[in-house]
Amino acid sequence: MAGWSLYLSESGVPTFHYNWFGHQHTSVASSSALSAGRHEIEMVFAYDGGFAAGGDVMLSVDGVVVATGRVPNTVPVIFSMSGETFDIGVDTGAPVGPYPHEFPFSGSIVGVTIERLGERPTEVTDAMRDGQIRATLSSQ
Repeated sequence: MAGWSLYLSESGVPTFHYNWFGHQHTSVASSSALSAGRHEIEMVFAYDGGFAAGGDVMLSVDGVVVATGRVPNTVPVIFSMSGETFDIGVDTGAPVGPYPHEFPFSGSIVGVTIERLGERPTEVTDAMRDGQIRATLSSQ
């Protein structure tokens, strides 16, 4: 359907994947696999601002930038709650990226931090509210 995922590929490469309704798939991946041991992986998304706008992606490992890329569009309003999930260490819903269903991580995850780095512009908040109202009315 749609979503985003931060995962290690089968060969151990840190990868961020954004799925825009199955129409656009954007992957930002390191050029090399992780070495054995503990690592800190960080993905920063710099949103352009605006309704369903894109943004720049920066992927780093242990404080060193390993890949950058661009997501051209983002899902407006909200992600679907029709069977999709917010998982850590496994993808129990429909796979977001090019990996098999579930795709369990076999290592240890010490922690996950999700942080919003800025406030939404007023026009985005207004568009989200209007979209939620339209979605509610269309489902009646």
